[in-house]
Parts: sequence; structure tokens; C-alpha cells
Amino acid sequence: MESINLNTTQEIIPSDLSIEELDISLRTFQALKNANILTLGDIISHEESYFTLENIKGFFPRSKEEIIDVIKTKGLKFKQ
Repeated sequence: MESINLNTTQEIIPSDLSIEELDISLRTFQALKNANILTLGDIISHEESYFTLENIKGFFPRSKEEIIDVIKTKGLKFKQ
């Protein structure tokens, strides 16, 4: 009888994480979602840096701090 391993895990690359999986406030989540930024990869590749994120409607200084913390925690950097 052949056994089936149901405990296989798929490695998730941090940049592939959905914004729904991030530890961010609802306000930040909604601002990103409304700007069609749906993954952590979308955030780090958005324009040249996080400063352009401030131009998103509803994206406030606290939102920027949240995103910087998430990116540092995941070991990623903004696109230069």
C-alpha cells in the first residue's frame, strides 16, 4: 500500500505574501487594496521607494511606518 504524505508544505516567498496576510491596520490594508497593491512584492516594487506610497489616498504616516516594519521583518528592501 502506497502512503501519501499530507504534510507537504509549500515554501512561501515573502514578496508573494498577500497584503491580507500582513500584520497591518485595516486603514493601511484598505489604502493598499484600493490602489491595487495586493502583495508584499507589489509594495516593494512600487515606484522607487516608500515615499511614493504616501501619494496613495488614505495612506498616512503611520501606514508608512507599518509598511517599513513589515518589510524589515520579512528581510526585504524597497526597489532602488
